Parts: sequence; structure tokens; C-alpha cells
Amino acid sequence: MLNKVITDSDFYDCVTEYLPVVNRYASKAVFIDERGRVALMYMSRIDCYKLPGGGIEKGETEAEALVRELREETGRGSNVVCKIGEVTEHKNRKNYCQKTAAFIAYATQERFRPALSPSEQRLGFKLRFMNPQTAMQILQDALDTTDEYGKKFMFSRDLSILRYAVKNFPHLL
Repeated sequence: MLNKVITDSDFYDCVTEYLPVVNRYASKAVFIDERGRVALMYMSRIDCYKLPGGGIEKGETEAEALVRELREETGRGSNVVCKIGEVTEHKNRKNYCQKTAAFIAYATQERFRPALSPSEQRLGFKLRFMNPQTAMQILQDALDTTDEYGKKFMFSRDLSILRYAVKNFPHLL
């Protein structure tokens, strides 16, 4: 199982510190279409990509939140295959900790109208399917070139999830 911890010390010359409280729980997916391509959400306003998924609401399981988020963001139905692990981000500069459950899920033929939040609409969310190697390269290039604190964590988290899935579950891709 993936059990990745990301801290400020992964990007900056500082002491590794762990925050005592998780502020947000989320679910993300390596979301695979019928052609074996993986989904990334393109945010046109800030010209970057992320894995689909989002926050877990009160009363939801990790998998229930994932199915809801995939439907809202991608407009596609989903079949959750398995949980592959977790990534915990300790953003000490922001005093903020997020724990993300990582899954593999397949897109179904069901189509829905995306229900993007106002912030997702402002960011210009668009669904893009691509081969896994291209998706990993996009995330790696973004991680290598960004100077933005939050993006370093986002790209590192999503790249860790995608790499783990490709390496350990190639038969599912």
C-alpha cells in the first residue's frame, strides 16, 4: 500500500515537521477510461493539471466521496476498483495537513453534466484523458518548474499516486 508523507523538507532546506491534526480528508483517483487512458483535470486559468477527486464530506466514506467527486468534476460515472493507499501532506508554512485516500477507478459509460464548484469553474476545470506516461511526465515537469508552495505539494501528491498505480497495478491500466 502507498503510504507517502510529504513535508516542507521535501522541497526546502528545513527540519522535517509533522502537524498534529489533519485539517482535510480527501479522495483522489487514477481514473481510467475504456481505452486505458488516465484522467487529469486541466485548470486552464492557472495552466496546470491534477488528478480528479476532492474533499470528503461529513457522513461519506472515502469511496463514496470519490464517486461523487468524479461525477461532479468529470461528468462520468465510475466503478471504484481498489484503494491503493494514502498520501499525507504536512504543509507547515500554512499550518495545514491533508490526508488523501488514493484509488484506482474505471470510467463507466454513464454521462452526467459536470457540477463544478464556483472555484472549479473559475479555475476552468476541463477533463483530459491521456496515456499514463504522458500524465506522469506532465506532473513531473510541473513539479520541477513550479515555485508555488501549494502546487509543489499537489504535484508531488498526484505524481506519487500515479507512479504507484503504474508500477504496482499495471494490469489494471
